[in-house]
Amino acid sequence: MNRIARLLSALAIAALVGASTPLPASAAPDTSLGVLKVSAGGYPGFTCAILSDHSLWCWGVNYYGQLGDPALSTSELTLLPNKVTGNHLWATLDIGAANVCAIDTDGALWCWGANYYGELGIGSEDYGAHATPTRVGTDSNWVGVSNLTEHAYAIKSTGTIWCWGYGDGRLGLGITPGNQMSPTQVGHDNTWGSIDAGFAHTCATKLNGTLWCWGHLDDSNYSNEVNTPTQIGASNQNGWVGAGTAAACTITTTATHTLSCYGANAYGQGGNNSTSRLNDLTPVTGGGSWISAGLGDQHVCGVQENNSLWCWGNNTYGQLATANYTDSLVPAAAVTSFEWTAVDSGLSHSCAITRGRDLYCWGDNSTGQVGDGTQTTRNVPVLVIDGAELPATNADTPVQRAQVLAQLALLAAVCAFAVRMSASIVESKGSRRR
Repeated sequence: MNRIARLLSALAIAALVGASTPLPASAAPDTSLGVLKVSAGGYPGFTCAILSDHSLWCWGVNYYGQLGDPALSTSELTLLPNKVTGNHLWATLDIGAANVCAIDTDGALWCWGANYYGELGIGSEDYGAHATPTRVGTDSNWVGVSNLTEHAYAIKSTGTIWCWGYGDGRLGLGITPGNQMSPTQVGHDNTWGSIDAGFAHTCATKLNGTLWCWGHLDDSNYSNEVNTPTQIGASNQNGWVGAGTAAACTITTTATHTLSCYGANAYGQGGNNSTSRLNDLTPVTGGGSWISAGLGDQHVCGVQENNSLWCWGNNTYGQLATANYTDSLVPAAAVTSFEWTAVDSGLSHSCAITRGRDLYCWGDNSTGQVGDGTQTTRNVPVLVIDGAELPATNADTPVQRAQVLAQLALLAAVCAFAVRMSASIVESKGSRRR
């Protein structure tokens, strides 16, 4: 076999193996192509993801232009990923009920979608559809953003947090501050590390590891409002924080990376084998060391350090990825053999990224928020974006794994033919020499 034939054969075999099996734990993720970050949310549902070329793609419902493409209809669903307009290079994002806020690689903040209460932060409020990303102010030191329903938050590199949108206690500005059309600083602290906006509340952690929440924290009494940041519990080991509907979860900064939850627990979304409200941070049952988690309306999904995926809480739409529709009061293993690195949960669906940078989604798909080209509810993860190849334009659809395998199988057959031809040539030359 000559050198070219050996090379083609090796490439074909490597491609086939890499496309059909998850990467082993010891292998480095494929960062040349694939998905870097995903955000699931919205009501009705939609999803967005940042790819490794820093482009941003969204799919699902588009009533308020939240998919970020003026060419798309606001009365029709987009069932496959579609690229957000413009030549931005995106670093991070978060999506709300009907809007998106994202930070580009230069630290500038942009928002689009619904703007009923000023939740886009662009200095006004209205009932139109904002389909084009619009810059929020002129600052370029934003490092994190979070939004849900009608309010949003962002953190600057200075350690300060800023809010805008619906003007009740969820903004943390005191009693009835009124709707905020532009980012307004919350307090004077400059030691905030992580923040997440929930349905009608907000939670954040400080650099000293303490957890703080404000807004409508009591799911049994919506009028019981906390209008300034208030410390939850006494723990000073909290790092990442996520907020859902009257609930929050944190991952500790300790070596064990404990996942604990607080607040609403009627569907077992606290993961502690009960349905009683959690009045303090309570570790989820089963322990484990966690690296990622996402809070939906009434369910939670998380990824452990061994790259396994677990979900718990309400499972009406198969959002627990357990191949059934049965609720679970404790973390239940997802029906999958892939190795996962990150997960995020929307209202009743979730999406997660594999070590190979593939994106899978599952759960409620009534508005195409799963992104597999259908409106069929999925109770197991289905492939949405294959990390082996990125779409090039808005007209392109994600390359499905079956198509990739078919193409690679053809390549392998061609290579095998080249190998046989090379061997035949070598043998023929040897015969002439004899």
